[in-house]
Amino acid sequence: MTLLGFTKWKDAKYEDIDDNAEIDIAWDVTVQYMKAHGLRFTGDYHQNGEYGAPYFDMGKKLCMSMRA
Repeated sequence: MTLLGFTKWKDAKYEDIDDNAEIDIAWDVTVQYMKAHGLRFTGDYHQNGEYGAPYFDMGKKLCMSMRA
């Protein structure tokens, strides 16, 4: 699984990842990417920001709760 970029949480172009195993992998990939690139943002930005939801090479995005 490769993180390609970030999009809006409600972007209809990408489906949400709904498989628990894929969510775990996407979470780990996202955390590694954000640490490597010095990115930090809040749960509010994740859900309401312009580029808060990571999307991946399989055409899906990771949408978490604000607390996640």
